[in-house]
Amino acid sequence: MKLTLFQLCIMLIISAFSLLIVPDFLLFTWQRAGLSVLMLVMTAFCFHWFNYFKVRNFCINGIWFLLTLAYVHSQALSLLTQAEKISSLPNKITLDLHISEILHQQDYQTLVATTSLFDGKEQQIFINWKAPEKPQVGEIWRADVKLRPISARLNHGGFDRQQWYFSKRIIAVGNVKSAVKMSEDFSYRTDFLQNSLKQTEGLSLQGLLIALAFGERAWLDNKTWLIYQQTNTAHLIAISGLHIGLAMGIGFFFARFLQFALPTRVISPWFPLCFGVLIALGYAYLAGFSLPTFRAMMALLFIAILQCSRRYYTPSQMLCLVVAFLLFCDPLMPLSVSFWLSVGAVTCLIVWYRYVPLSIIEWQHQKLSRKVRWILGLFHLQIGLLILFTPIQLFFFNGLALNGFLANLIAVPLYSFLLVPLILFAVLTNGAFSSWYFSNAIAQGITQCLRVFQGSYVPISINLSLILTALLSLIFGGMLSRLYFASQAQTKNTPLKSSRFFTLNHTKILSAKEYKQALLGIILIFSICMSTLGYRYFTKPKWQLDTLDVGQGLATLIVKEGKGVLYDTGPAWQNGIGASSMAELEILPYLQRE
Repeated sequence: MKLTLFQLCIMLIISAFSLLIVPDFLLFTWQRAGLSVLMLVMTAFCFHWFNYFKVRNFCINGIWFLLTLAYVHSQALSLLTQAEKISSLPNKITLDLHISEILHQQDYQTLVATTSLFDGKEQQIFINWKAPEKPQVGEIWRADVKLRPISARLNHGGFDRQQWYFSKRIIAVGNVKSAVKMSEDFSYRTDFLQNSLKQTEGLSLQGLLIALAFGERAWLDNKTWLIYQQTNTAHLIAISGLHIGLAMGIGFFFARFLQFALPTRVISPWFPLCFGVLIALGYAYLAGFSLPTFRAMMALLFIAILQCSRRYYTPSQMLCLVVAFLLFCDPLMPLSVSFWLSVGAVTCLIVWYRYVPLSIIEWQHQKLSRKVRWILGLFHLQIGLLILFTPIQLFFFNGLALNGFLANLIAVPLYSFLLVPLILFAVLTNGAFSSWYFSNAIAQGITQCLRVFQGSYVPISINLSLILTALLSLIFGGMLSRLYFASQAQTKNTPLKSSRFFTLNHTKILSAKEYKQALLGIILIFSICMSTLGYRYFTKPKWQLDTLDVGQGLATLIVKEGKGVLYDTGPAWQNGIGASSMAELEILPYLQRE
């Protein structure tokens, strides 16, 4: 039995995911891996007489797994080592900062800069920019930087800022109060960005337009962001799979349109695919190859290569290959929440379209038009995400927009087929035909529609999240049970029962064995949720004392019989993103989760 490509991919995936649970002192270096490989070979040599082929295969698999562990863990260890060296540097140091990303530039300024701190290599640092000047991406500034090691408030279930730093390969935090601009290193992307900023100056939703065109949220105001965040539509602002796929589609169909004017002998099926990939690559370049954009572009590029090689893989195999390829490009991706949301969404869609495709339904009395089928397909997609993706959203955010289904139903088509193409047209044509003003008017209309659904966002506790996940698994399990019995009836040549409006298409129904396997998975998820809920209920103490890190000390919470006494609420400040005090940022979310 030889080592297959998928076995190697699974090893790489397991190695990367181990970063979430393995403590730093157990991370594998190349030296440890080499020593372990040597011991493994010696052990295999000693026991080769037992079963040569089994020992050989075990040895080969073990060596490859150790190598994938070393490949992933060595990069994490390198980042940790650099972060630990920060404490040995002077408290204040003069550095040349190359501005690589602006995170916020309104009432206060935060950014990510590249500099050389030690070893002659470039490192990423997070900058709180307190100087009066407003730096731009691509500029180089010389500044006196007050450095400190990265840290985070590790309250239970709260935002792990330290993990976020490492996911962006940031090794230090610095404060800058004065700086001098040394030079500019503007790229074509920066030129496009600066021109677009000038052309959109004065527009009410400038920040949203710039975020959709370049992936830069520095100018996105807090009120607009909250509208999208509290309606489950914030994914539309991050340039990821939806936007890259849309750019690919625009390029593909434009190339197909051009082929109508070409003679038949020069028409190639690969030209639209390659042209679509180039358009998507251009959009990813405009977006600065941010983490979600890079992930989506690499996945699209990998799939295009597989298409050109004429190799067929099932959707689950394709997902495994793409995830492994992404982790090979950047093993630290599992530290990013957006990675889990992207992979989770794609996995949910694969499961939904495999077991409950829309084509499984045949309407009784009439043949539906293409427009009606498209609208039903949109409903079908959103229902699948509502049932399968909601538990993932609850796990990461402990909240849910009750009208999120309707909000996405309205916003996704308008963004996909109207707003984003118009914004791309405005960027490429330098705002010709008042395209920026039309884009702003459309964005205003969509945002106003979403504002109606904003009040439906509800924070949900951990216990209620478990109950909702179990309930949704029962709903999905009920669908699969109906299809399981239909598959059994088909095997026994029994006519399928039909309703007044539709019947099941027997050619699209999977085998009873496949539905049974899926039902076992549903039962496992339901059992985990209920057992976790029962464990939390029966191990709940009569009273407990909690301490919460609130930045300048610890808030103390005494809880008994569902009621609590809180001592100290931490500091407050004038402005901020989503919160104006430590109570809103840390304490209230903790109370809501519990």
